[in-house]
Amino acid sequence: MEIKSSHLPNQITKKHTRCMMKTDKSAQIENKKLLMDIVELKIKLSELFTRSGPNTSEYISLSIKLDCLMNDYFNEKIEQLI
Repeated sequence: MEIKSSHLPNQITKKHTRCMMKTDKSAQIENKKLLMDIVELKIKLSELFTRSGPNTSEYISLSIKLDCLMNDYFNEKIEQLI
């Protein structure tokens, strides 16, 4: 079901447009270092998994670090959308 913007309160359409403008401008700005760190860590985890499996302290430590980096990236994206 599609809702036409003419049926929405003025505040909603203005806010949506403002968010879309922020998103368009922010989409060009990426934290490339953070993304590269994530990619490098994923590669290391994959290699470590192949060598020794997921039950090593190094694998667990790197996995936690990757989780933190990905949370940082997602938080940045959320901030750009707000």
